[in-house]
Amino acid sequence: MFRGCTTEQKKQKKIDKNAFIFHIPPGKKGVGDSGYSGEPSKIITTRKGQSVELKKWLGRGKAAKRRSLVE
Repeated sequence: MFRGCTTEQKKQKKIDKNAFIFHIPPGKKGVGDSGYSGEPSKIITTRKGQSVELKKWLGRGKAAKRRSLVE
């Protein structure tokens, strides 16, 4: 599943509007992994050139999300 649908579903216009990307309010951003790097207006990901502090902060955000999925 990529941004609410697979490539085949996108061709058929079957997009899951319950996906994370569609729940981000206008003007806000979420923290995501590299799969969301094509959505810079909605998701912040770790990138080359970011400070070590920012990368650690983003890593904590991604880890917190993974923990909440396991529990």
